[in-house]
Amino acid sequence: MGKMNNAVLNYLSDKRRFADLINAEFYGGRQVVKKEGLTEISAATFEELGKSAEGGVPKRRERRGDLAMRYTDGAVYRIFLTEAQNKVLYVLPVKNLEYITANYKKQINTLRREHERKKDYKNVDEAFSGLRKEDRLKPVYLLWLYHGEKVWDGARSLKALMDFGDGHDAFGDMFQDFRPQLLCVNEMPDTEKYRTELRELMDLLRCRTDKAALQEMTERDARFEGLDEETYETASVLLNAPSIWRKRKRYMVKGGNYNMCKAMRDWAEEIREEQGKIIKFKDEQLKRKEAQLEQKDAELEQKDAELEQKDTELEQKDAELKQKDEEIRLLKKELQKLKGEK
Repeated sequence: MGKMNNAVLNYLSDKRRFADLINAEFYGGRQVVKKEGLTEISAATFEELGKSAEGGVPKRRERRGDLAMRYTDGAVYRIFLTEAQNKVLYVLPVKNLEYITANYKKQINTLRREHERKKDYKNVDEAFSGLRKEDRLKPVYLLWLYHGEKVWDGARSLKALMDFGDGHDAFGDMFQDFRPQLLCVNEMPDTEKYRTELRELMDLLRCRTDKAALQEMTERDARFEGLDEETYETASVLLNAPSIWRKRKRYMVKGGNYNMCKAMRDWAEEIREEQGKIIKFKDEQLKRKEAQLEQKDAELEQKDAELEQKDTELEQKDAELKQKDEEIRLLKKELQKLKGEK
């Protein structure tokens, strides 16, 4: 699942924060869901793969979800699911259908097994369906929490993932769309809807790609002078700033909280120092390369000089050979002349 996703889900497993997330994103900040009514449940679902040859035992494949809470409100309960993502999921609209459908199938299978145990189907239609006519499922609400740095450029609806062909608007108009509930933290204009310390975490995440804005926000907002330990630790993971967690004792304030303002200031300085070291290292590498190139140039110049000297020597040898050839020619001519006189 990944370190960052785990950090998000561990943080949201707190019922007070989970209720805050649901109220902010599903109900615009209205306090509809109360933490007292939440119970964490297994997010695992199973896909039926038929029956095995040995004894007709059902074969199933498990799919583990991220975080699931049951919300009880009087005699009725609802199921809230949260999936954390730090990478763009281009098949999200289909996965959204898959996860929700898997949860409904899980409920249906539970009811079906109970009816088969009790043998209380009233007619063949109920037996065929696996449900009694009066059975009702618990509504499922799924929130996708995207906390990555990259801008979300994937489809935001099932329809956006479809290819209807050019000039076939009629087919698109008749298509039954399904739009996932997607929260992109880096697109949030503000965090006014949040009532818990989740607000501070969301603020830190939505500004994290701009270190100057991040530091400015923590400097001017007193909320960041005393973050609780869980929020501080989760922020250190999601900001990829392990040093502020390692050095947390120097940022501790009254009540066991942590001064994120000072931590961000030191972290920014640490980044500048690290960048300075990288630049210095790169400069030293460049200087070494330049020195090596200069040495190579000097060696090449020396080789060129040696070659020029060799060329000069060869030219001299050629001249000497030509002179010898001329002397031989003259001697041969003289010899022929002497032979003619005899």
